[in-house]
This record gives sequence, structure tokens and C-alpha cells, in this order.
Amino acid sequence: MTIFSRLFKMFLLVVFVPLIPVSMLVFYYQGYAKNNILETHDNLAKMASSFMAQHIDDMAWRLSFAGGIEKNLNNKTDTLQKLEDALSANPDFLMLAVLDENGKEIYKAGPKYITGPMGVLDLSEDESLDYIRKQNRLNVSSFDTKLGLPIAEFIYPLKNGKFIFGVVSFYKLWNRIETTTIGSTGRLYLIAKNGNIFMSDRGEGQIISPYRLNSAILGGGKLQKNLKGYDGTAYIGAIEPSPVGDAFIAVLQQKNEAFKSINAITAFLLFFIIVTALLAYFAAYSFAGGIANPITALTAGAKRVAKGKFDAPVEKDSAWAELNTLIDSFNAMTLAVKDYRDLQLKQQVSEVKEFIFKAVAHDLRAPVLGLQGYVELLQSSKFTKEEEREYIAVMKEALANLSVLLENILDASKLETGMLKPVRKNFNAGNFTRKNIDIIKPAAAQKNIELRVKIKSAKPVFGDEKLLARVLSNLLTNSLKFTAAGFIAVTYDHDGRNAVFSVEDTGRGIEEKEMKAVFQKYHKTESSKGYGLGLTIAKQIVAAHGGAIKARRPQSGKGALITFTIPENV
Repeated sequence: MTIFSRLFKMFLLVVFVPLIPVSMLVFYYQGYAKNNILETHDNLAKMASSFMAQHIDDMAWRLSFAGGIEKNLNNKTDTLQKLEDALSANPDFLMLAVLDENGKEIYKAGPKYITGPMGVLDLSEDESLDYIRKQNRLNVSSFDTKLGLPIAEFIYPLKNGKFIFGVVSFYKLWNRIETTTIGSTGRLYLIAKNGNIFMSDRGEGQIISPYRLNSAILGGGKLQKNLKGYDGTAYIGAIEPSPVGDAFIAVLQQKNEAFKSINAITAFLLFFIIVTALLAYFAAYSFAGGIANPITALTAGAKRVAKGKFDAPVEKDSAWAELNTLIDSFNAMTLAVKDYRDLQLKQQVSEVKEFIFKAVAHDLRAPVLGLQGYVELLQSSKFTKEEEREYIAVMKEALANLSVLLENILDASKLETGMLKPVRKNFNAGNFTRKNIDIIKPAAAQKNIELRVKIKSAKPVFGDEKLLARVLSNLLTNSLKFTAAGFIAVTYDHDGRNAVFSVEDTGRGIEEKEMKAVFQKYHKTESSKGYGLGLTIAKQIVAAHGGAIKARRPQSGKGALITFTIPENV
């Protein structure tokens, strides 16, 4: 993960973590406020129910005339007159009747459009009469509609066991209750248990189907959070039982209007949170970039310096004075390192020149003196044709050795100074091994030496094939040089992480004390006639690949076994 990503995420967390509880608080507030509105609707329904109960209590007080009726029931004219007077005094009483102890009609008064349809009253089958007599209080039955008005029947028990039966209109009462509104769509409704709404002049009709209202009543829940109207409009509110039979009082209001202010406040708060989050995002992006970009530039500059590129200073582009100071210090350090590198390179070049000069002077002295002697012999003409051919062959071999010596000296110098780097790629180990074995086949055949190749793995080698060919060639040449008879075997295997080459011979072998020293520059064993650079170059090439090389005795105890490994990744 980049430093920009880390800083960006860190700054976002600093801002966004507090926004989480704020968002939760907003949603909690919304639910709490909506419940409060529903509770307000429920309280209003309870108030209407209480107001209706007071109205019924007032009706009981207005039935005080019933005491005079009890004393003079035998006088039909007088009783009917009292009933008519009560109807005149109470316009909401539509009909009054006297029932005997069994609930059968004795007298009845009222307009014919009420009394006519009702016929002769007979409540003898009504089991609630005994309950009403025991309660000794006014009982109002369920609502009904007459001429579009809400009416109800009531029964009032008399002391002598008889009853006053009446029909009362709740129009004026409900008309006053309906004047209470909530917003422009909130109303109080008087509804029957089956869901029918009792409508007055102010009523808006059956806004919600009776089925839905009946289901809401049967569900037992007072608070209604989502009642769908005929037109699909959602309503909320509360439904409370009334003191009149199976009638209920409902407070209903369109959901959009009821929650309009809450939704507006919530929308504003959410908008504020989103804006804050966006500002925080861009602020964090800018802030992280302001810090990360200079650091990234410094990192890139450090990588350039590590690769030896000192000519591209890090540009200052930050509002942070501390970072600009750091960039100035880095650029100054880069210049100092460049100067030091230049001095070091000059010193290294000088040392390489001195080394090459000494190496050439030391190692070329003997072959050059030998060549000089042979040239003088050839100039003296004191030799036979056969001796001439022998001298020329020796000189040719000496020149070839000089060429190999110069190449080894140059390669050793390049490897030591890091000027020779491997170019790695995958290549076939079997083909590689056989190709190098073929080079020494003629010389091995002349000495009657057997050449063996064992390829134990098909996995390719990841390395510089040309440089590794020098390693294997040097090892094979050494084995051929020190092996008089027997075999030279090259084995390739792969241990999962490293390519493993082994060169084993049956030659003179290497003394135990010489095992590590043979890879040192110019080290020669007592029996060696070379210049001591072949194994040194092999070790340096293997080391440049990140591998290792070592010499040991084979299990047979004869000859030498040199193994080198080349890892898949450095």
C-alpha cells in the first residue's frame, strides 16, 4: 500500500468515523419524531373519545325526566306528553319509548320517519337487558346511519324495572369534533367495526376501504403507520375505541404531510452529512497528496540515486515548508554523493589500471620472454625443419594462452568493478550442458577420457547463458587438465529454488586445505601451470547471479567435485 493510500485512508477515517454516529442519530431522531407524531394522533383520538363519553354522561343527566314517567305510567296521555316534551327539549333525541320489564314497547313518541320503520319495539330477546339493569346506568349501543347522519340507540333503566329506549343523533357532537383538523389533510373519523366511516356534511367520504380499516381494527394496533387509501395515498394515524358500542374514533392524515417537516429536516441533515463527507474526501485527498507527493518524489529520487543517476534533482512542489527543506537537503546530499561517486570512480579506474598493468606485467613476463627466445632461435637458422615446426607450434600455443590470459584478466576486472552484469533469461539446461561438453570432446578423446551427462530435471535455468557457459567451460577445462584417465561427469538438477550444476572428475583432486583457496585470484596449486584466474572468474559470475560455488571430494574419494547453484530469483 502506498503512503498516499495510507494517509488518504487515515484522514478519511478521522472525518468519517464521527459521521457514523451522527448518521445513526439522524435516523434515530427520524423514527423518534415519527412515533411522537403518531402518539399525538393517538392522544387526539383519546381526547375525542373522552369528549364523547362526557357527552353521553350529559345525556344521562338530561334523562332526569324519566323519574316523572315512572310515577305515572298508567296515564298514557301524560306519559306520551312527557316523552314529547323531552324530545322538544333535546333536539338530538330523535325518538323515545318506554319498555316493560321484558323489553316490550309500552309507549313510543317521535317523528314517523323514525318510528315507522322501527315498528313495534320488542327487545325481549336481547340478553343485555339484565346486564343494563344491574349496571343501572345509561347504555349506548352501536352506531348506525340515518339520512347520512350518525345515530345510536340507547337504553336507560328505570327503578321499577322498566326501560327508557331512545334514538339519539350524534350529528352536532361529531360536527364539532370534526372541526378539529391536523394540517390540511388530517381529520377525525367515526368508524364502525366493519370499517365503514360515518360521514357528516364535512366528511370526505370513505377515503380508505372498509376492508383495510376493519383489518386495522382487528389487528389491535392503535398506531397506524401505513394505511393505503382508495387512490393509493398512504395515511398514518391512530384508532381508539369509543364509548359507543362497536364504534371507533380514528385520526387519519396523509403520510407525506404528517412527516413532511421531519423528512425535510432529515433530508437537510443527510445533505449536510453528504456535503461534509464530500468535502472531507477532497480535503483528505488534497492533504494526503500534499504530503505523499513530495515523499513519493523523494522516494523516486532515492531510487535514481541508487541506480547512479544524479543529474535529476527532486522538484519542490509542496505547501509544507518542512518538506521543502527536506527536499533541499536531499538535493544537496545527492550532489555530495555525486562528487564522492566521481572521485570513487576515478580511484577505481586508477586501481583497475594499476591492477591490469601489474597483472599483465606479472603474467605476461614469462610467456613473452619465452616467445622472444623462440624468435631468436628461429632467426639463428640453427635448427632442422622438424624443430622449426615444433617451435612454431609451441609459439602458437603460447599465443593462444596469452589470449585466454588477457580475456580472463579483463573479465575479472569487470566483475570486480561491477561493470559486467548478467542478463538473465530462461534457457534449456540439457542443451546448454551438451553444447559445452561437445567443445572438449576432441581433447578428451585424445586422452581417452569418458564424458558423462546426467540431466535430472526438465526445469529451465534462469540466468545469463553466455556467462554461465564461461563457468562450465572453465570447470571442464580444469577437469580435463588434471585428469589423466577415467571420466568427467556433468550433472544438472533443480531443488525447487535453485538450478544445481555439478562437475566431477577422476583426476588428481584438490587437497583439503586448498578447497576454499582455489577460488582466490591468482591462487595456483603446486601442480597447476595456469594463472589462477579461471575458478576466480567462475566464482564471480556465480556470485553475480546470487548463487554459490564450492569444491569438495566426491564420495569415491578420487578426483574433484565442484558444484554451483543458480537461484530462480535474486
